[in-house]
Amino acid sequence: MQVREPRARVLSLYRFWQSQPEHVRSDWGPWGTEVVSRADLPLREFLTAPGVWPAVDNAMAYQALDYRTSRWQVFGRDTTIARRCIEYIERPSIFDWSARSESFLERVCEAIGAAVVPSLRRENVTEVVGDEEKIDSSTFRLLTRLTCVDRLFLDQLSEHGALPRRSSADLDFEFEVAATELGFLLP
Repeated sequence: MQVREPRARVLSLYRFWQSQPEHVRSDWGPWGTEVVSRADLPLREFLTAPGVWPAVDNAMAYQALDYRTSRWQVFGRDTTIARRCIEYIERPSIFDWSARSESFLERVCEAIGAAVVPSLRRENVTEVVGDEEKIDSSTFRLLTRLTCVDRLFLDQLSEHGALPRRSSADLDFEFEVAATELGFLLP
């Protein structure tokens, strides 16, 4: 599993969806026409739009950990995430940051016994479309809240040695760089 700073992941997803032409969205069926198309809204409206929560509300933790508590429940989540992370890490797994794709691919190839590591191509490159967008302080807080469990998930992976440790300052810097590259102005 490759991971990245959670807020940067959401902004990248938003811009990626914005860049998809209508015919591609239609090919994705209801997900494309009813969910992906919401990326045409301003960021705050997108983040709160019905139906988009599986992609923006702590998506890494939900997908990786089968995080079955209510998406609004926050009481006791640190213990739940820690326990589920330990269970997850005990499975044969390879984790790394998306910025270390070559290393990740080499480790996957080694794990599956591949004789040759294939060349790594860039897929899903986010094309920035539209105007620069300002993230106001309330939208920033919303984005942070929507990714706080993902952040706990990454912290637990690091704490248990499954993912190279990165400081909060490192992650904040990654977010700021990604936001700028994706055409966002931060508060």
